[in-house]
Order: sequence, then structure tokens, then C-alpha cells
Amino acid sequence: MRSSTTSLPFPSSSGRSIQRLVLVAVLALTALAVAASPASALPDCRKIPTPPRCDPDWEPEEAGYEKTYRLQLESLHVIETEDWGPDEAYIAFSRDYRWGPVEVNNGERIDLRHLDNWRFVNYAQSLTLSDRDAGTWWDPHDQLGFFVAQPTDADGSLRVHDFTDHGARYRLAYRIFYEGCRSISKPCP
Repeated sequence: MRSSTTSLPFPSSSGRSIQRLVLVAVLALTALAVAASPASALPDCRKIPTPPRCDPDWEPEEAGYEKTYRLQLESLHVIETEDWGPDEAYIAFSRDYRWGPVEVNNGERIDLRHLDNWRFVNYAQSLTLSDRDAGTWWDPHDQLGFFVAQPTDADGSLRVHDFTDHGARYRLAYRIFYEGCRSISKPCP
């Protein structure tokens, strides 16, 4: 059996030389094209674009943006504590402890406007009010209730929520604001 081979019109060593020459020429032309392009055509990783303020009804996720909201707590009114004496109340927002534990008694009204505003994006987030106890099996911490901060409530109006679990009665006053959009795309490594 004979194997058929195709012969090149030039010797194989010179064929490799021509391939190298073509590769060098392509690289040189690419370098010239990049050098000749204006600086504005290249991405500048130092500049991060400021996202536009978008319409709350627009769905920006597909365009590389996410909606941002701000929860502002106003006050916490202790109507009745869970324990027979003072409670050690604390607040968690999206499972992060944000305020307390603070000793509170019946009838107290705590101003919470000094707390940092709590931001969240796109989806509802939960806020939990709890009473810190010994944390043992016979005296565990008590969750007094929770509410869900909804993007649909982001009109800045004063709202209230009552926490009534475990026999306690607390009233939280709060506001939710729509802040706009921010970029979630990463244009540069």
C-alpha cells in the first residue's frame, strides 16, 4: 500500500520560516492598529460610570443595573415588654444585627432616627425584633416578630408595624425610600 503525500511547493524548513514571517506580520499590524486607535476607544478601568436614576417601574436588571432602596427607622414604642421586667431588645435586618441589645421598659419610646439608613436592592428584606434573654434552653432569646420591607412601599410615607409575639407589644415607625439604580456590571477586570 502506498501512502499519498502532498508535496509543498517549497521545502518544509522554508515553510516554517514563512509561517513565522506571517505570524510576525499579523502581530505587527495588530499592534499598529491598537496604537493608531484613539484613547477614547479603549476602556478606562479607572472611570466607573454613574448610573442614571431610573424609573421605579422599569426592570433594570437586564440592562446591568439594580434598584436601590433605603429603610429609615423612626422610633420604637415599647407598649408592653415580653419579660416581667425590662426586655433587652435588639433589631436584625437581613439577618445582620443592627441595633441593640438595649434595655427597655413599658411605655418607653426610643428615637431611632440617629441610626444609619439601611439599604437594600431589588428584593424585599426582613427586619426582626427580638428580646435577648439568657440564651439557654430554659430561657432562650425570644423573637418578638418580624416584618418585610417591600420595594413596593418605597414612597417615603410614615408606616408602622406592631410586634406582638410572646405576649409583647412593640410599635415600630419607619419609612422606605426609592434611591435609584446602580451598575452591577463589571466592565473591567
